[in-house]
Order: sequence, then C-alpha cells, then structure tokens
Amino acid sequence: MSMDDFYKSSDFDRFHINVPFTELGRHPYESFIFSPDTYKQEGSMLGRIGNSVEVQLVKTHPRPEKGYEEWCQQNGLPCVGTHFPLANFVNEKDAQQIIYTDSIKIKHD
Repeated sequence: MSMDDFYKSSDFDRFHINVPFTELGRHPYESFIFSPDTYKQEGSMLGRIGNSVEVQLVKTHPRPEKGYEEWCQQNGLPCVGTHFPLANFVNEKDAQQIIYTDSIKIKHD
C-alpha cells in the first residue's frame, strides 16, 4: 500500500469492523487533540496499521474536532482519520451474531 493509499483509506467513520492505527508516536489527530504545539517532537506518520480488529454493533459517523483540517494544513500533514474501516455486515442483525462465531470471512464485491 502506498502512502497516498494509506492516507485516502483512513477515516473517522466507524464501520462494523475496523482496524486502528498503531504509530510509534502520536498520530496527527491525537497530537491535534492533546499536544498541537509539539507534533514535530512527538508525532508519527509512518502509516502503521494495527494487528488488532475492533468490532462494534452499529456504524457511527463521528467528525474530527473543529480546526483539525486547518491544523494539518498549517503543519504540512495529510488530514487522516484514526483507523481503517474494514467491513460492514450486509444485514446489521448479523452483527449481533459475532459474539458467538469462531471466524469471519471478509468478501470484497
């Protein structure tokens, strides 16, 4: 995956199945929230994908805090989300069955 693909694939929306980022330092959005003046010392934008998967029963569409896009532009950073939305269940009722399943197969149509 190229860095451009990494940037374009990241998101703030939460699907049923998501993969969080794992950076060595603060991810740009985390830096914006907790230490906007110290990104150059603490920040990391290596494009590391976590080895864990987060599953939730509902989809949500949170937005970044106001000013995040402008902060990214001022610091010469891509405006990236916090994780990769990986998959949704076709029928949201199927999401409840995840608790009892041994494995999941993700299919791209």
